[in-house]
Amino acid sequence: QASYGGLFLGCLSALAFNALNIIWPLSLEPLYVVQLHQTPWHASVLAGALICLVAVVFLVLSWRYSRKVFFAVAWVVLMYLPISNLYPLAYLMSDRYLYLVMPGVAMLFAIILDTFSLESSTGKIVATMAVLILVSCAWLTFKQNDVWQNDVTLYMQAVQVSPESADAQYMLGSSLLEAGSPGLAKVHLKKTLSLNPFFIEAYKSLAEAEQRLGNGAAAMDYYRKFIRYSQLQGGR
Repeated sequence: QASYGGLFLGCLSALAFNALNIIWPLSLEPLYVVQLHQTPWHASVLAGALICLVAVVFLVLSWRYSRKVFFAVAWVVLMYLPISNLYPLAYLMSDRYLYLVMPGVAMLFAIILDTFSLESSTGKIVATMAVLILVSCAWLTFKQNDVWQNDVTLYMQAVQVSPESADAQYMLGSSLLEAGSPGLAKVHLKKTLSLNPFFIEAYKSLAEAEQRLGNGAAAMDYYRKFIRYSQLQGGR
């Protein structure tokens, strides 16, 4: 079990990954894996700490020079704090956590655009880049709808982004099992157990997959393991 110090460093890593997803939203998924470090000397932890420092500097300077910027930065900070996991939540990262943060990001984007005049060549270049960014984001949103077609496509994306996530492997395996593909489900459920041998529900799902494939002996073995491990953890 990770100490709170490890969790705090994980919060900094999650902050860095969230910032990256806002700037470069090409690897979105429903389940993220954030490694908890015991020392701060990791790129994601240092990046998260740098973001915190920059936010504090912006708050101090913008209070003096631009209240609009201060309001936007303060919005981002205040909306991020409840989902920062300084008080532990269910997940270190989730795209839905950022919904209330994004209006502040949009305000900052608008403030930056407002500093350029469309009459100048620089302003025209910036405006063109802004349009390209917005069109790209709209296209990514459209493509993301394909990921959310059903549970299989959703968790297939999760496995592609985080193949070492036991949760993602299990959810894809369970979805494939429900979709009537026990053979493919078996592959991902076994991967789940290779990543986390104590993922008890995976034993039950594997038993169901083996049963549908006609492997009665293997199914009984997984059912026994599911019952035994459930009893060891207090029963389910």
